Formats: sequence, structure tokens, C-alpha cells
Amino acid sequence: MNTDAIRRLIFNKSLTANQFTPTAVVTVADVTEGTSGLEQALEIERGGIVRNGGSIESETSGTICGYPAKTVNYPIEGRPRGHIDCGRRT
Repeated sequence: MNTDAIRRLIFNKSLTANQFTPTAVVTVADVTEGTSGLEQALEIERGGIVRNGGSIESETSGTICGYPAKTVNYPIEGRPRGHIDCGRRT
């Protein structure tokens, strides 16, 4: 993958049930380049969920550690999934 993004995945196989293992993926990347601000960057990330077949069930705007954030919940293959985007501009 040709990107400056930093990605990490965590999971716990002991929590596996019904052929499903809860997983958290963390990506750190500069998504503000080419945008007018953090809110637009967060909307672009949200749009990626929809373009990839996600049907957003709920969305909450807020802050994490003082930075704008969105928590988005959507199912994948009939299973609930949550997604949190957080932005910071230096």
C-alpha cells in the first residue's frame, strides 16, 4: 500500500461467537489535505462508508480529546459495526 497512513488492528479470539470476532481498526492519516477544514474531512470519511456499501444507521457528532469527531454505526453483512473518525489540525 502506497500511503503515509498508519494502520493497526486489534482483536481478541476469545470473544469469538457465531463465527464473528470483534475487531478494532485504527488508522492515523492526514485526511485534511485538499479539504476546507476538519468537518469536510470527516464528511469525506463518512462518504467512504456509504460508497463501500454501508447503510448508516446512526451518527453522532462530538469531540474526542478536544478534537472534532463522528461516531457512525452501520451494519456489514448483517452485523453491527461502529466507526469513529476524529480530526486534528496542527
